[in-house]
Amino acid sequence: MRLRDARALKAEILANYYNEVIGRSSDLRTETEPPIARSERRIAVGLAKVRNAYRVEIRIQREGGAAQRLTQDLQRKYGSGINVEILQKVEIPPLLSIKRLSPQTARPRKGPRARLRPLEIGCSVGHAEGRPGTLGALVELNSKGGDAILSNAHVLAPVQEARRKDAIYQPGREGRPLTDDDRIGQLRNHIHLTKSGANTADAAIALLDDEIKHDRNFVPAHYGVSCAGKSISGVQSALELPRGTILAKIGRTTDYTEGILTAVATDDVTVLYHSIGNLRFDNLIEITWKDLRRPFTRPGDSGALVFNPETMRAVGLHFAGGEIKRDGKKVGVSYACDLGTVLDSIECTLIR
Repeated sequence: MRLRDARALKAEILANYYNEVIGRSSDLRTETEPPIARSERRIAVGLAKVRNAYRVEIRIQREGGAAQRLTQDLQRKYGSGINVEILQKVEIPPLLSIKRLSPQTARPRKGPRARLRPLEIGCSVGHAEGRPGTLGALVELNSKGGDAILSNAHVLAPVQEARRKDAIYQPGREGRPLTDDDRIGQLRNHIHLTKSGANTADAAIALLDDEIKHDRNFVPAHYGVSCAGKSISGVQSALELPRGTILAKIGRTTDYTEGILTAVATDDVTVLYHSIGNLRFDNLIEITWKDLRRPFTRPGDSGALVFNPETMRAVGLHFAGGEIKRDGKKVGVSYACDLGTVLDSIECTLIR
């Protein structure tokens, strides 16, 4: 299918799903509809570029339910134009699961959980009241200028009481009291997540204090990978990339890792936030792990910038992980918010 036709079919599938399975108008899906309570009725719909054409990617959460029956009908009608897999869970991990995970390749006296000055992408950051996460990128504010860091809202603004000018620290809460020496800036802006309708990004920025220096968006040389020392210097749409493209990220827990692009522009994904409950997201990027023993992301990597190591252009901001059942086997999966949407929503641009 052409991209235009695949987008139209995706929209038609979601509309029919809400009308026939949920029994409500799809017009309200993005504005007021809460997450679907019963997992066997949940469906997520995205796209994938395969060779020079596009197909629709469907994710259901449970076999044997109304969602699977609908997708079986669609597969009979559209054949190879639709691919269906079982997305068993997607979640934001609780604090305890992050704290027990040390970085995968910690370096003596200097690693992603240590205090790093100048700042580098991939290091630990956080709010005094939340879990440690990852400094995804260095950004410049579109209005009034100023350098800032980009991460997830659930990292930099983890509680409902989080307010602009709250202190942000590097490293984040890593099992020891935070000090004034750990402070790097203040919360400037974050996206407020909602239980009604669809969220499109989990993102926040913190304005850096004047004395805090950084290494911009260079991949740190000490990782020893082919793109080490290079700058992530632009943004591209994941829609341009074929299914199977290798994507990379640098995170607080797993350092530099690579995964496989398997779906883009994925709508109606239900994500469990342990402190909030289920939330729905649109326009997500799906990255499959190469192996369960080689995870693309783990707890603590939230906020990591997802980029193409061949072009050194960024595509997304990682925020959640889970499992897919594919051909009868469990496969790890990570989800990222579309970076173009994130930067527009937070009103900033990547520092070059």
